[in-house]
Amino acid sequence: MTNHLILKVSNVFVYVLVLFINYTGIVDPENNRSHEDESNETLLTPAVWTFKIWFLIYGLLGGFVIYQFFPPANSATVEGIKWFHVIASILHLSFIVVWHQKVLEIVEIVLLLLLLIVLSKIYSNLGLYPSANIFDRLFIHYPFAIYTAWIGFATIVNFWLLIPALNQILPSILAIVAIGAIGLHFIDYYHRNDWVFSGTLVWGLAGIALNHEEVDEKPVMIAAAVAGGVIVGGILRFWIYQVVAWWRLRHGSLDESSPLLG
Repeated sequence: MTNHLILKVSNVFVYVLVLFINYTGIVDPENNRSHEDESNETLLTPAVWTFKIWFLIYGLLGGFVIYQFFPPANSATVEGIKWFHVIASILHLSFIVVWHQKVLEIVEIVLLLLLLIVLSKIYSNLGLYPSANIFDRLFIHYPFAIYTAWIGFATIVNFWLLIPALNQILPSILAIVAIGAIGLHFIDYYHRNDWVFSGTLVWGLAGIALNHEEVDEKPVMIAAAVAGGVIVGGILRFWIYQVVAWWRLRHGSLDESSPLLG
């Protein structure tokens, strides 16, 4: 039990630390690198507003570090997430520092890949702990689904910064098709039908489409719009299926409970 408490307190500590370092890194005038820098622009760079998703991620993670202390979250936190959130936070913290200090981009990519691996482990583990209530969804499953999907998206985008040769129309379109295929897989074919994960990729694709409206970038815009649309179609199909299944179940239950001589 003491080990469990240490784990949960560590989760709180690293969460607060990431927020603090992230904030001070942004406001530090000597390290004012931002997503608006033209040097960060590639054919896969999404619009600046897409990075507002971090408010959602940090907000939901804030809910997690509080909710973990409640009994319903204990198993998923201790046995599923384990120390991986702490490790992920340390990697994320390292990435923030490296990014703001403008260290070699290869270091950023390595840190992002390691972060993605750790987050993927959390995401995979949580598949063994289905949501029992809305709080499980909001503060256990949703934060790490969005976090994992966004870091995966960001990793691809950062490869375009690392390897300028990729910053061409054809490779960019192929990358967008791959993102679309991943999003469709997670909503249509993955056993968890994770619309939150897929929806996060739609957000990134929308940012790409709306950030590349110049004539010479139209193919990228169209590809991103189509890929995002395909994923949205999968999400809508899943939602419709859920509503129909719920209606049939409810209708069937009502029929079975109706008086025989009604």
